[in-house]
Amino acid sequence: MNLIDKTVGDRIRSRRINLGLSQIDLAEKIGVRFQQVQKYEKGTNRVAASRLWQIAEALNVGVAYFFEGLGDAARPVHCDAHSADDGAIPEIVGMLRRLPDTKKDAVRSLLRAFDDETKGPPTLSKAET
Repeated sequence: MNLIDKTVGDRIRSRRINLGLSQIDLAEKIGVRFQQVQKYEKGTNRVAASRLWQIAEALNVGVAYFFEGLGDAARPVHCDAHSADDGAIPEIVGMLRRLPDTKKDAVRSLLRAFDDETKGPPTLSKAET
């Protein structure tokens, strides 16, 4: 199973549920059986471009919705001995990839907050005051 296929499937499922549609409802809108929708959502069957267009219309989103934020996340992660930090980076990236979008947003916000702290003005230690 490909990360992109899985992500597209997850986003189809998430959007369908947010709209209160069943798999049968979506299947009827796009002209397939509900079992096919199940396979799309699990990422076991790839969604053809024309079918993805139909799904996007049925779910009232643009096609780009299914790919937002993938960018570098869809590319393999390469770590060398100096950046791997005993395997922590690949482990963290793997965990992030498995999170639902809402939790990914929360993690991004947390990391940005930590990053902002490191960019702020330097603080003086007790010894320097």
